[in-house]
Amino acid sequence: MHLLLRPGAGRCAAAADVLVRRGRIQAIGPDLSAPDVRQEEGDGALLLPGLVEAHAHLDKTLWGLPWYVNEVGTRLEDKIANERRWRRESGHDAGRQSLRLALEYLARGATRLRTHVDIDTDAGLRHLHPAGIDGDATHSLDVLFGLAVRCGKPLDIHLHEAGEAGAATLDAILDRTGALGLQGRVAISHCFCLGDVGEPRRGQLLERMARLQVAVITTGTASRPVPPLLACRAAGVAVAGGNDGIRDTWTPYGQPDMLERAMLIGLRNNLRRDDELAIAFETVTSRAASVCGFAGYGLDPGCRADFVLVRAHNVQEAVVARPVRQLVVSGGAVVAREGVLVASATGSAAS
Repeated sequence: MHLLLRPGAGRCAAAADVLVRRGRIQAIGPDLSAPDVRQEEGDGALLLPGLVEAHAHLDKTLWGLPWYVNEVGTRLEDKIANERRWRRESGHDAGRQSLRLALEYLARGATRLRTHVDIDTDAGLRHLHPAGIDGDATHSLDVLFGLAVRCGKPLDIHLHEAGEAGAATLDAILDRTGALGLQGRVAISHCFCLGDVGEPRRGQLLERMARLQVAVITTGTASRPVPPLLACRAAGVAVAGGNDGIRDTWTPYGQPDMLERAMLIGLRNNLRRDDELAIAFETVTSRAASVCGFAGYGLDPGCRADFVLVRAHNVQEAVVARPVRQLVVSGGAVVAREGVLVASATGSAAS
C-alpha cells in the first residue's frame, strides 16, 4: 500500500507528513513529496501509533447480541461453571463473535491485539481454530513452563490470587523463569497480589521481576487491588494494558477502545499530571507492543504503517477525551473513517 498523509500533527504536535510505501513508513517529516501516491489530508489532527490490546478474550464476547441476563454467583468457580453451561446450551459461535469484536477494535484504532482462547474439557480445541481451577499451582506451572520450553513460546499467565497466596505463586513463576532461561518471555496478567501485599514484599517481588524481565498486563479494574503502575515503572517492570473480557457472561462492562482503557488505568492509579497520563498512554501503545512481542511497531521509518488520527492537542487529551478516530490506517491501508470501518476492511477481515 502506498499513501501520503498530510498534514497531521506529529509526536510533538508539530506538523508532519507520513509517507507509506508497501505497507511500511518510509519517511515522516514536514513537506514530504510523493506525487505518485495517494494522498490523505490529516486536517491538523494528532497522529498516534496504532493502539494495542494486550489482553482480550474475543471468543467469549456477546458483543452485538441481545442483552444477557447475568444471575451468576459471586465465586470464580461460579463464573467458570456458568460460562461453560451457557456456551454449551446456547451454541455460542466463538468464531463469529471474535470477528465481530475484532472489527470493533479496528474501527477504534487498535491495529494489534493479543487474545486468549478457552481450551477446556467442554470446548476442547474448538475455540482455538487455561483450563479450570485444579488446586495444584505447582503442577499447573510445571505443565505451562514445560510447554513453553518444548515449543519455544513465551508465556502469559493469569494470576488472580490475592495477598501472600498470590505472592507465593508469583515467586514460583519467577523461580521457573530464571531456572529455564525464559527472561524477557514471561508476562503476568492481572497480578492482583502486587496491589495488596505490603510495600517491602512488593519491592522484593518487583526487583526480581525487573531482573528477569517479567512484565505485567493490567486492566486497571476498580473491583480489585491492582499492580501500582508508577511503582512498577520505577522498579523497571514493564506494564501493558488490556480490557480482559468485554460484554460476556462474566461482565456486562467493557468497550473495545484502548484509549478508554488507558483512561481507566490512569484513573485507577490516580494519574493526573501530563507526564503521568503519557505513561498511561504507553500501556496501550509502545509498552503493550513490547510486552506482546509485536515487531516493527511505532512511528519511525521502517515500522509497519499502523497509525490513528484523532482531534486532540496531545496524547493526554486523547486519553481523557477519547475522541472518535478520524482515520485508522493498518498496514498502510485506510481501514476506518470517523469511527466506521470502510467496506474493504470488513470484507478482507471476513475472508
